[in-house]
Amino acid sequence: MICSTLRSRPIFPIAMNPNAPTTPILRYCAIALLPFLVSGMATVEVSQFRPPDIREPSRRESGGTRGGGIFGRENAIALVPETGGVTVSEFPSFFFYIPEIDGESSEVTAFFSIVDENDKIYETQFNLPQIAGIIKIGGTETAAKASLEIGKIYRWYLEIVGQEMLTSEILVGTVQRVEADPELTEALKGAIPEDYPDLYIDAGIWYDSLSTLAELRQADPDNSNLKTRWQELLESVGIKAIADAPLLSIKSVSPASEFRPPDDGLSPLPSPGGTR
Repeated sequence: MICSTLRSRPIFPIAMNPNAPTTPILRYCAIALLPFLVSGMATVEVSQFRPPDIREPSRRESGGTRGGGIFGRENAIALVPETGGVTVSEFPSFFFYIPEIDGESSEVTAFFSIVDENDKIYETQFNLPQIAGIIKIGGTETAAKASLEIGKIYRWYLEIVGQEMLTSEILVGTVQRVEADPELTEALKGAIPEDYPDLYIDAGIWYDSLSTLAELRQADPDNSNLKTRWQELLESVGIKAIADAPLLSIKSVSPASEFRPPDDGLSPLPSPGGTR
């Protein structure tokens, strides 16, 4: 009751500065209410990224589907919000944290695919690096092969297969391409590359905010400010634990010979005109 009557007072500065002159009761209430104030601030940070028009089920973190785990006790993680994300790019970059491969799996291959409600639009395969880190798939260089249509929702798959296909792990998520609003377009025209991530963050565009910040970090890996911004961005969607992992490069080995959507137990994407 006492704390309720004090909520209208400026207690947050007191909680942040324990040396500020105040009464014991006011100090107690300030400290007691601080977790709720911080929690409310974090909620605003997390909810700012725009999910697709429909909330498709996803699997942001991998889990073994056959046999033992490829990465021991760790899982691969997609660098996306749990509700999915949007992009303004024809073909965005996708980032995944890949743990260190277990010693028993000498060679691990990844199959990455994007499908719409009818068929695949893109697929590739590559060998994973032996060390832990964050890999990038797609980007502007891929737009010539496959282009996302504005307004459509796509599902992507990353299937990680161990030696002789005795083990596999699957990640699944969604991406929707949206049209950039005029304000964002004008802001980008007059901005320098260092400002791009924040402009996309303010617009709620996840994939582009992450990819532009990753490009800046790769160009200047020792920049502490960029590292902090990267950590804050990943923390905003609940994956700060892997924020210190290095950004790795991948070597494409060959196109997948035959596309086979994994049995992920998820419902198919809705057909055009379906319920959203």
